Amino acid sequence: MRTKDGLEYEPESLKSVLAALDRHLKEHYYKYSIIRDRGFYSSKLVVEGKVKHLRQQRKGKTPNAASALTSKDEEIL
Repeated sequence: MRTKDGLEYEPESLKSVLAALDRHLKEHYYKYSIIRDRGFYSSKLVVEGKVKHLRQQRKGKTPNAASALTSKDEEIL
């Protein structure tokens, strides 16, 4: 899946699309869950692999870690 511009979606967006599709199917009385049922396990692995790949490319949410102060920064303080 890609955006209309041809860009890749954010990792969390892929999970959201999957959850929305599962919810839509449930509302229309589909008896299986594409997220939880074993029959869809391989497709779940594909989505998780893509999410992992995108995160490795630093796409999506990144942790807000503080960088350590250098000795020069300490002197200024």
